Amino acid sequence: MKTLNTLKRAAGFTLIELMIAMAIVAILVRIAYPSYIEHLNRAKRAEGKTALLKAAQLQERNYVASAPSTYVDTAGLAALFRSGYGGPIYSGEDPTSNRGYYVITAVAGASGDLRQDFVLTATPNGAANYSDSKCGNLTLTSSGVQGNNGTLTVSDCWRR
Repeated sequence: MKTLNTLKRAAGFTLIELMIAMAIVAILVRIAYPSYIEHLNRAKRAEGKTALLKAAQLQERNYVASAPSTYVDTAGLAALFRSGYGGPIYSGEDPTSNRGYYVITAVAGASGDLRQDFVLTATPNGAANYSDSKCGNLTLTSSGVQGNNGTLTVSDCWRR
């Protein structure tokens, strides 16, 4: 009879063993989850930075090709992304769909004249349920100056 009770006991977990396992899992989740979220945010920032660099490239191509040389505003930039499109520009593979994590805009730079310079801004897309308090809006100027308005430094936002 003693052997039978020992076999039954070995077939399951005690409440203490289950609680210890749950505590270990909870500690691992508490450590891993913030790292996971930060990794996702870095990936979304990379999408925004890529869209800004693509927009800057399109601006430069248009500047060289157009006569007289001039940069374009947000509506003109949308048409550069896709001919005939005049709506908002989103980051991501399809700049015309509201699935991107950032909305891209183009305005005149420090000179106030789009014929001379531009500032591109990537604003987190609230419609995609994304906000980024650490980096905020990402900016890129025609002279290549990168910026942001969040709590992290420009280096932390642009070079990670």
